Amino acid sequence: SLRWLYSSQSDYESLHRIVQEQLQQTGTPDPVVLKDAGLAATFTQRHAEAIESYRAAIDAGYADENGLCHFNLACEVARLGEKEPALAALSVAIERDEDFAEKARNDDYFAQLWADRDFRLLVAGLKQAPEAEEVERAISHSLGYQMRGEGEEAIERGEFAVAGAELLGDERLRARALRQLGQVLTYHASPERGRAVLREAVTAGDAVFTDEPLERARTLHSLGQCEHAAQAFAAARESYTAALELRRATQGEVDFEVAITLGDLARLAGDRGEPEEMLSLQVQTSDTLHAVLETQEGDDRLDTLLNLGLNEGNRASTALSAGEPAEGVLQRAEIATQFLEELSAADGRVPASALLRLRKVIAEAAGKEPELGERAFEVAHRLFVLEFPDPVVRQHKLYWNRLRGAAFELLDMGAEETEIAAAIARAVRGDEA
Repeated sequence: SLRWLYSSQSDYESLHRIVQEQLQQTGTPDPVVLKDAGLAATFTQRHAEAIESYRAAIDAGYADENGLCHFNLACEVARLGEKEPALAALSVAIERDEDFAEKARNDDYFAQLWADRDFRLLVAGLKQAPEAEEVERAISHSLGYQMRGEGEEAIERGEFAVAGAELLGDERLRARALRQLGQVLTYHASPERGRAVLREAVTAGDAVFTDEPLERARTLHSLGQCEHAAQAFAAARESYTAALELRRATQGEVDFEVAITLGDLARLAGDRGEPEEMLSLQVQTSDTLHAVLETQEGDDRLDTLLNLGLNEGNRASTALSAGEPAEGVLQRAEIATQFLEELSAADGRVPASALLRLRKVIAEAAGKEPELGERAFEVAHRLFVLEFPDPVVRQHKLYWNRLRGAAFELLDMGAEETEIAAAIARAVRGDEA
C-alpha cells in the first residue's frame, strides 16, 4: 500500500497527508489508518495529534499484537509527564513484547519518569517483593556486568535491585542499589542520568547511613566520578573533597580509599588545567599508597601495587608535559615499572593500557635526550616482558616484528609485493637464498 511505501521510506510528511485524506472520507475509520496517522504525527512532531490517533486506533479495535502502538502512545504521554496513562500503555506494550522494558529505560521520551518508583517497578518486571538476598545478588551481578563492560545487563540488574529494595521497603538496600545503578548509568548510558540517580543515592544514604560514614563517602565519591565524567568540574571537586574528608576522619591518612580519592582529585586538577595542583595531589597519592603498602601482606597488596604503578606513570607523564628533564621522567617511569613488576610477580593482572602509556612516555623522553637511549630501551624491554611473560611468545613477537620491519624496508626500496611475500616465505622456511 502507499501507506507502507511511504512509512518504509521514512517520508512521514507524505504519509501524514495520505492518512489525513483517508480519515476525511465518510465511513468508520480503519484502525490501521488511525495507527498510521499516529505514527506519521509522531515523526512529524505533531504530538497532540499522535496521542489522539493512537488512542483512537486502540479504541477502534486495532489489534496491536506486537505492542508497538501502545508503546508509541506511552512515549507520547510520558513526554508530557503524564505518569499514570503512560505507565498503563507501557504495561500493555511490555506484556506483548518484553523488549519494550529495555527500550523505555533508554528512550528519552521517558526521561521524566526514569526516577519514578512505579516506572522502575514496571520495567524491572516486579509485581511482588523479592527476597533481600535476591536484591543483594542483583547488586553484585550488576557490578560484575559493569566490570566486564556489559552495560545493558548491568543496567537491567541495577534497575531490578532498586525496584526490589523499594518493594521490600529496605532503605539501606535501596541506597546501595541506587549507588550501583548510578555508577552503571554514568558509564553505560549518560553521566546526566547517572548523576540524577547518584544524587538520590546521596540523599538516601544520608538518611540511613548516619553511623556509617564510609558508606556515605563511597556514594559521594561515585557522584564525584559521575560529575567528573559530565565535565561538571566544580561539582566533582566538591563531591570528591566531601568524600575525602569523611574517609580521613574515619580511617586516617593511611588508607587505600583516601589514596584513590586523592588520585581522582589529581586527574580532575589536570582536566581543570591546574598542573601544579595535579602534581601536588599525585605526590600525596604516592605517599599515601606507599604508607598503605607497608601495612599490607599477600593479595591485599595487589590493588595498591597496581595503583602505585598507575600513579607513578601519571607522574612521569605530567613531568614530560611540564618540560622537566628527560632523565627525571625516565626515572619516574622506572619506578612505575618496578611496581608493575611486583604486581606481576604476585600474580596480579597488569593492564595493557598502562604498559602502552608508559612506553609512549619513555619513547618521548628518549627522543629528547638520545644519550638516554640504552636506559630507555632497557625499561621498554621490561615492559615488553610484562606484556608477554612467556619467553616463547616474546620470541615470536620479536621475530615477526623484525620480519615486518624488513618487509617495510623492501617496500621502501621499490620491491614488488610478490617478491616480498616470496622472501618472507623463504625466511619462514629457513632458506638462505
